[in-house]
Amino acid sequence: MRAYLSVELSGFPIARHEGKFFCEPKYKISNTGQTLAHAVERLVDLRIYPWPLPADFVVLSPTTSPLPSKTTINPGQTVAGTARKMLTLDAAALEKNKERIYVVGVLRFVDAFRQRATSDSAARSKTL
Repeated sequence: MRAYLSVELSGFPIARHEGKFFCEPKYKISNTGQTLAHAVERLVDLRIYPWPLPADFVVLSPTTSPLPSKTTINPGQTVAGTARKMLTLDAAALEKNKERIYVVGVLRFVDAFRQRATSDSAARSKTL
């Protein structure tokens, strides 16, 4: 018995403003386990990577600070979240589909046995 957290990207709006891109991916975190996940912290970053990713490409885990809220997620519960970042991009490379914007994230939480758990790093991409 433990908490099992999964993340689903539920939206990825991108707005252009004066040569920069404002990205605000929306996601849902679900606890499909049988116990609470306490002190859930989300590390989220947005990055520019080549498309398609080379077979030997390594996606590094986010190094950003966890978002300030620490949430408890009950078994069967889903909570929504949002990340925000302004990016300066090579719009031509993105429009030619040679690069994509990737959302990279990791979850950290404390399980019912007071053990710290960390999710695997996950990445999803978006074209313009």
